[in-house]
Amino acid sequence: KNLLSWWYKTAEVPIDTEEILSYTWPLSASTVLGLLMAQIMPLLLGFYRPPHEVAVFTIYFATISVLLFMENSVAKIFKPVASENGQLLLKETGILYKRVARWAVLFAGAALVITALYGKEFIVLLFPQSYLLAPGALVILAIGFFIGNITGPTSALLESQNKTKLLLGITTLHILIIITLSVLLIPKYGLVCAAITFSSSYSIINIAAILIIQKKFMIHPFSRKFMNAFIVLLVFGAIGWLIKSILAVSIGGMIIALIIFIPIFFGLIYIFKAYDSDDLFLIKGFLPK
Repeated sequence: KNLLSWWYKTAEVPIDTEEILSYTWPLSASTVLGLLMAQIMPLLLGFYRPPHEVAVFTIYFATISVLLFMENSVAKIFKPVASENGQLLLKETGILYKRVARWAVLFAGAALVITALYGKEFIVLLFPQSYLLAPGALVILAIGFFIGNITGPTSALLESQNKTKLLLGITTLHILIIITLSVLLIPKYGLVCAAITFSSSYSIINIAAILIIQKKFMIHPFSRKFMNAFIVLLVFGAIGWLIKSILAVSIGGMIIALIIFIPIFFGLIYIFKAYDSDDLFLIKGFLPK
């Protein structure tokens, strides 16, 4: 009886199918286009350039995609809270957005510094020497992913505010920019321009997304502590360059430097006050359960 009573009460709850479809179909299409986007660059590069350039680009892209780990991690932390807040608590959502963007920038920036300093050694450690075809492309990709982290979890915010059609439009525009730049640049300039194409399009789209978010919701990632995070990264980069100039340029030197970098990085975060007392729950979100 109790079970049947629960069933009848549940059945009486109205379901707005049109609203559900309006939210889900653009989100599904964006997901499919996002999967397609990861394959577009190798396909276009392979159409215009030799196979070995495609192999090198694929390795570089997979290596540097670790920077997306930070963006995806903060999105997982941010999205449930932002969805619960909805459009009624945009002020609280904006505060959280600033916080997760700041930590994403810190860790993505640290990865960019390490890539710029030891990208060659890292590639040599994992792959044959022939994959050092264009190490500058690795740094260019890292810069593009870093800029994507500067703007914060834009996709997660748009989803949480039911702006999935806008998200689909941004994703579609991103693919069109990639195709256009690839057709214009890759045939003549090859691998490095493939990296420039992806990084520039990724940067343009994320900057456009945060400008739209600022206009619609008055939310942005910038704050005083966000600027402190940039100071941390600048000092960290300078110290990293100094350490590399002292240590031998080798795999062993890279490993020693990485061990030294960890306390220096967190020490700089403490010294320049690039955190606040409410950041502990966010840090716990990155730790394994």
